[in-house]
Formats: sequence, C-alpha cells, structure tokens
Amino acid sequence: MKNIVTYAVNLLLCMLLIIGIFSCLISSFEINANIFVITVCTALFCCVYGLLSVFVKKQKKFFVSLCVLALVFALIMILSLGNFLAELSYVLTKLFSKYSVYMPVADSITIGTKSATNATAFFVFLSAVFSGLFTVSLIRYHKIFIIIPLSVLSLIPCFLLVNTLPNLSALILVITILLTLYITSALRRHNEKQSGAATLIAAIITGILLMIILMLNPVKDYKRFEWQETLLKSLPNISMNRDGQIGADIPSELEKEQDLNNVQSTVRTHDKVMEVSADNESGLLYLKGVAYANYNNNKWQILTDSQLKLYPQSINAFTITQSILSNTEYLSKVSIKTVGGEPVLYTPMYITDTSDNMDIIGDVCISNDSKQKSYEFMHNKNTNSLYGLHLVSSQSYVDFVYDNYLQIPNRTMTDLYSIALKNDLTDIDKKEIPNAVKNFVSSRAAYSLDVDTLPNDKDFPVWFLNECDTGYCVHYATAATLMLRTLGVPARYVTGYYAYLNEEGTVSVSSDNAHAWVEYFDDDIGWVTLECTPSSFLNEQIPSATERQTIAPSTQSPTTVTQASTSPNNNGKSKNTSSSIAIIGVALICLLIALSIALIFIRRNLILNKSKNRLQNATNNQTVIILYRKLMRLSDHSHLVIDDDITRICNKAKFSHHIITDEEVQTVRKYAENSFSEFSNNLSPIKKLYFKIIAVL
Repeated sequence: MKNIVTYAVNLLLCMLLIIGIFSCLISSFEINANIFVITVCTALFCCVYGLLSVFVKKQKKFFVSLCVLALVFALIMILSLGNFLAELSYVLTKLFSKYSVYMPVADSITIGTKSATNATAFFVFLSAVFSGLFTVSLIRYHKIFIIIPLSVLSLIPCFLLVNTLPNLSALILVITILLTLYITSALRRHNEKQSGAATLIAAIITGILLMIILMLNPVKDYKRFEWQETLLKSLPNISMNRDGQIGADIPSELEKEQDLNNVQSTVRTHDKVMEVSADNESGLLYLKGVAYANYNNNKWQILTDSQLKLYPQSINAFTITQSILSNTEYLSKVSIKTVGGEPVLYTPMYITDTSDNMDIIGDVCISNDSKQKSYEFMHNKNTNSLYGLHLVSSQSYVDFVYDNYLQIPNRTMTDLYSIALKNDLTDIDKKEIPNAVKNFVSSRAAYSLDVDTLPNDKDFPVWFLNECDTGYCVHYATAATLMLRTLGVPARYVTGYYAYLNEEGTVSVSSDNAHAWVEYFDDDIGWVTLECTPSSFLNEQIPSATERQTIAPSTQSPTTVTQASTSPNNNGKSKNTSSSIAIIGVALICLLIALSIALIFIRRNLILNKSKNRLQNATNNQTVIILYRKLMRLSDHSHLVIDDDITRICNKAKFSHHIITDEEVQTVRKYAENSFSEFSNNLSPIKKLYFKIIAVL
C-alpha cells in the first residue's frame, strides 16, 4: 500500500474526531456510557472502512461491500432492538432534560418496553455510521464536505444547554481536527503523498495554539452567549397537557421586574398596609411577597414563562419545608388583614399548608386574584428545628433550583469572584458560605436611606461593594444574592414586608416596613432566609425596597455568556499578573510560529538533500526514472502533457535491459528543467512560494 503515512494519519484523525464528538455529547448531557468500549469499536470500524476504501478499487465492488456491512449492522440492531430502543429512550430523556428550562418536555421518554441507564450500545451504533461516513469521505474521496457539517451539527446541542460545557479536552481535540482538515483540504486533493505529513504538522501546531488560547482565557464557569439565549427563546413553546401544574396565570399588576437603575434616596410615608397577628410568637417576622430569579442589566425579574412551564408540577415550594414534627411547640398561626386587595398573598416562611383556592405561581408567589383582604397561614416559627430532618425529598425541584437560581451574568460573576477571592470567601465549606457572605456584605457600607444613584455603565452589586459608603436593603440583598450564586450557592432576591411582633404577637405594618432580603437554598430544608442588611434597619422603619412605580411587565431572560470577561481589576497585583501572563502568551505564540517555520524549512531541506543524493548516486536508468516521476508529479499540478519521446526513454529505462546513454539522460534532464521553469513562471507569488516551500516541487 502506497502512502502509508497519509493513510495512517487520516485514519487516526477520523477515529479521534468521532471519539471527541461523542465525548462532548456524553459530558454535556451527563450520559452514562463506557467510553473505552466506544473507542475500541470506533477504531475497529475505522480500520475496516479504511481498508475497504484503499484496497477495493472498483466502485461497484466497494458499494457492494458497504451494503454487506450495513446489512450486518442492521441485523445486529434488529436482534437487540429492545436494548437499542431502551438506550435511545435514555439518551433522549437526558438530552431533553437539559432543555427543560426552555421547552416543556416530559420527565422521561419511553420508546421501547425496557428501560436503560447506559448508552454504550447506542453510541457504538452511531460510531459505525460516523466511521463509515468520515473514513470513506476522507480516505477514498479526499473530501470533507460531509465531515465538517456533520461534526458541527453534532456539537451544536452541546452549546445550547443551561450551564454546561462539553469536556474541554474533547472539545479542543474536535476543533483542532476540523481546523486541520479544512486547512489541508487543498493539499490533500492535489498532493496525496505529502498531505499526511503536512496534516500531522498542521494538527500539532493548531492544537498547541488552541491550548495557549485556552490558557490565556481560562473557562471558570460556562454561561450561554447572548445569541444562544436569543435562539432558545425563539424555539416554539411546545404545549403539553400537564394537568394540575402549579403556576399558570401571572397577574398583570404583579411587579415582574425590579429595576435597580432607579434606586435612589427615599423617605418614609407611614402608609398603613396591613395588620398582622400571630399566636404564641413575637419578634421579627418576614412576610414574603415575590421571589425574583433572573438578574441582568441591573434588573431583577421573576421566572420567565418558559421557565415556569418546566416547574415540577407536583411540587408546592411554599410547603416543601413544612414542619413534620409531632410536637406543635414550634407551630404558629399568622393572621393577616390588609387595607387593600394586594396582588399577592404575603406568606411567612415554612407554612404547613395552602388552601385549594390559592393560585400558586411556581415558587415565585401566591397570586391574590380574588383580592382577599384577610387570610391566615400556619407556619414553623423556628428554623433551627428543621435542620437535620432532610425535608427536601423532591429531586426534581432540587434540579429546578440549581438550573434557575445559579444564573448570573458573566461580567458580574467575574467581578464578584475577584472580590470574594480578595476577601477570603472562596476557600470555605459550602455550609459556611451563607454566614460568611452575610457578615462580609453587611459590613461593606453603613445603612442609610440617603444613597447615591447608580452611575451609567456600572454593575449594581459590584458598584455597591467597591464604591458605596451607604446603602439600604436593596443594595445588601442584591449584592449578597449574587455573591452566593458566584460561590455556587443557589439564592434569590425576595421582596415583601418585615413585621416586628410585640409580646402580644401583633403589629401594624406600614409602607415603611417594605423590605428586600435573601433566600438561599439548603439541600436539606429548602429555602432559608438570610438577612444581610445591618440590624440598624429595624430602628429606621425603612420604606419601599424600590421606588413603588408601575413597571411594565417583562419576560426577558438573563443574558449569560460562556467565558469570564477580562474586566478591570482593582487589585494592582492582579493587573500585573494579567499583563505578565499576556506577555508570556505572546512570547509563546511567537516562539511557536518561529518553530513551525523552522520545521517547514528543515523538512524542505531534507527532501531536497534526499533527492540530490539519489540523483548523484543513481545510474543513467535510475536517473531517467527519478526525473520522469518528478514530471509526473508536475503533471498532477499543471496541464503538462509529457512528450512521447521522453515517455519512450523512461519506458526503455524501466522495462528493458538496455543501458540509457548520456545523451538520453541529458535530453530528459533538459526537458524536465524547461518544464519546471515554465510552470514556475506562470505561477502567482503565493502559489510559487507554496510549491517551493510546502509541496517542494
């Protein structure tokens, strides 16, 4: 077999490309599969298709061979159809579960009668298909018109997920191979012999360049680009009959958005809102109105319609952490009488039940469509009594929380992580993070209703933590919520009222008691209140958390991106470090380019020296044969038709026992020199450089 190097390189690229694509899919969708088995099968399939592509020259025989292989694979699949359908169901369930935030899909997809928890056989079948397409295209036809589109289409789902990035090693491998195949496609068509070595060199150089780029731009946490978010929002909302789903109609008067750009100094108005009384309870009581999930462009927004459609229909998040104690010592009945019909029912934490006529909107709020002015809830007044009871038994709701309450814009995440790193918040136990964040945020500024207005082009939480001297609940709650998310703790921004119950358990609540606070998610007991506003707010009777204006409803989702942007850092040492890394990166790239150029010229000199030595030590017959082969190479790249006299001399040297004379050698040599000279004169400078340096023609 000729061109063994080219064959081996192409075979290796096909195998690695397929394994890389499958690894990206498996890691992105968290699919359980044996990658070793898949790798071995892929290598075997590629070898079989590769050998057929090389040795079966006739097109009809080659087509028949492919049909026989396809028939064998089809028979195997039919014999194991039950397992195949089960694994297909498993893969589809895994795939659609990642899109569940945007598309209302079933919790599981059943196609066959069996269930599976592993997709190895499914990927082996895919490997047989991919191996045939990739190997035949590259080795037999030297084309990439199937390879690149199919690879890109296979990778697209990996970049439309919630917060998941494919395995970086596999992703870099796939990108390296695709770029290499594209760069060397012309050489592969015109000079198959040299394409193998050139492709291998190009792959190594491209891989190193991508690694350097990754080192200079490390990916800490993957977030979607804005175009990905826009694309997902444009997907049709597939309607499914989900009877009994919690969360349907959102009241139009509900404040779906809290715009932090409008936060400014405020004054007390003393407008009465409600009367609150509680049995056997005194002290601070939080009455939750609305929970906000999405943060972007200095605005808090509730869950979007598409997010609410994926809320677990069987879960009531307001009672998920209800008290299960037989002892009623910690239970208290809270009665609320409002002055007007508020758009939502205000609820204390850890209520034990909700009535059937309450319209619960996901875990956002309880809508007050009927404009009730008087209602009551039974709740657990002691949070500490819930710890260790493992009340959160619904994994579907836990998954929903982690999918929706960790989202944060990239710029905000990067700057807050820098602040957390500087203040030793990154290397502590997860259970200790909420208290550490509370202590840090509450000490950053003095509590006051007299605050500065957010400057243009500033990110609210970063601006507050770095530059502000004063702030009130909105500032502390926003900064703490996003800092918790940055550190991996699900959290949300909550607005409502605080009520400080007297010894009789009663209090009159006014607009001055409007408040904003943080709720973080504990995997055992659910949402936990975290008060990060300094305690002095209790003595100030603070007004509305934000300017109580009528804000147009918005369903805009937060815009997130995949990599941390290099925003300015306030730490001079970090700036110097970043500059040093950049200088080192540029130096490495320059060194790599220089090394690549040196390797190209070393290769050229080796080829020329080898050719020169062969001619010097060759007999007349061998010299004519060598020159004729060079002319044949030239004819592959030009319209040269070798003269019949030259062909006759070559055939005489190759197939007869006659000794070629010096005159005949000179004739062939002169003809070759003239042909190469004429070919070179008709080339453009760029092509001339290519054939001289790369093709070594």
